[in-house]
Amino acid sequence: MTGKRRTARPGIPLLLTLLAGGAPSGFGGGFTSRPAATRELLLPYLVFLHPLPEAAELLARGAARLTVSVSESNSFAGTTAFRSLASPVPGARVEVDRALVDQFRQDHPDADLFFTDGEVLWTDLGFRLGVNEWLEVGVDLPLVRYTGGVLDPSIEGFHDTLGLPDDGRNDFERGAFHLALFLGGSDLFVEGTPSDFGVGDLTLTAKIPLFRGPDGAPAVAGAAYLKLPTGSEARLLGSGSLDFGAQILFSRRKGRHAYHLSGGAVRLGDWDLVPQIDPEFLWLGSGTYEVLATGMTSVLVQAGITASPFRKATTEDLADPSVRLKAGFRRHFPSGLALEALIEENLARTNASIDFGIHFALAYGFGESPAGTQAARGGPGRRPRE
Repeated sequence: MTGKRRTARPGIPLLLTLLAGGAPSGFGGGFTSRPAATRELLLPYLVFLHPLPEAAELLARGAARLTVSVSESNSFAGTTAFRSLASPVPGARVEVDRALVDQFRQDHPDADLFFTDGEVLWTDLGFRLGVNEWLEVGVDLPLVRYTGGVLDPSIEGFHDTLGLPDDGRNDFERGAFHLALFLGGSDLFVEGTPSDFGVGDLTLTAKIPLFRGPDGAPAVAGAAYLKLPTGSEARLLGSGSLDFGAQILFSRRKGRHAYHLSGGAVRLGDWDLVPQIDPEFLWLGSGTYEVLATGMTSVLVQAGITASPFRKATTEDLADPSVRLKAGFRRHFPSGLALEALIEENLARTNASIDFGIHFALAYGFGESPAGTQAARGGPGRRPRE
C-alpha cells in the first residue's frame, strides 16, 4: 500500500459525454420540442387548408423561427372497383386514360369514382414571430410540384419483399400521374403532371396561450388559421377560395420527454375547379412524442388523423378518414438550428391516404425561447429532471 489516493478515470462516461455533445439532458436548456411540420398530402385534400401540428409554447417577444420543410409523398388510392381493373393484355399494366375512365363509369353508372396515382413534392416556407407573451403570429408559403411515381419501383419491391398487399398497384403503369374525381355531379380528370413548381395557397396563423403550466410556459394554447387563394386552382395549387380554421394545442415536457397533442376544425370554402361539391368541415388531430436519445439527437413518433371533406358526398373509399404514422429523428445544434427527417406510412385506411412519404425540415430560431419561461425573461434556466 502506498497510501496514494486513487482518482477515478473518466473512461466511458467521458466518451458518452463527448458523443452527446455536452448538451442539456432535457428540453428547455436551449433546445425546443415541437411536432414535425407535416400535413396530409393526398390529392384532393392538398388544395384545402390543413393546419400544421404545433407546440403550445409561444415564442418570446422579438424571437423568430424560420422553417423550411420538404415532403415527398407517393399515392396510389381510389375506388376499390377501379383499382381492381386488369389490363386486357396478359402481363401488361393498366394504362389509365379518359377512355378507360368513361368505360368504368358506363359499367358502374351508380358508383362514384375517385382515383389518384402519382407523387407530390411539397415545400413549406414557414415563419413564426413572437409579438409578446400573449401572441405569436406566422405565415406559411407552400411550393408544390406534381410528378409521376418516382418511388413506384421501390414501394412495389418493399411490398413484395414483406408480402404486403399491393391494392392493385402492381397492375397499373409506373411513373404516371392521374387524378379522377366523379362524385356529386363533378367531372374532373387530370392526366399528366398539372404543374411544375408553383406557389400554393398562403396561410396566416395566430397563436395565444390559454393555460400556463407551473414553469410559466403555456401548457394549452389556441391557434387560428386563414388560407388565402394565392395558388392556381387549374394547376391544383389551391382551391380558389378562403378557408379558415382553429386548433387547440397541448404540450407537456418532463426531462428528456415531450408530448404534444392538437385537434381542430377547418371551415372549407368551395373548390372552384369542382363547384358541384360542397366540402364538409375538415376535422383533424395529431399526437407527437419526442425523446432526447442523446444530448443533441431526439427521436420522434407522430400520428395524425384527418376526416374526409367529402364524407357526405360519397359512400366510396374517399369518405374514410386518413390515418398516418410518422417516425424519425431531430438533430439539435447549440446555434439554434435543428434538422429533422421522418418517414410516413398510412394506417388503417389505405384508400384515403398517401401510401408512403419522406419528410425533411430545417429550422432556425432567432432568440428562440418559450415565452413566459425564465429564459425568456432573462433569468437563469432550470435543469429539467430526468
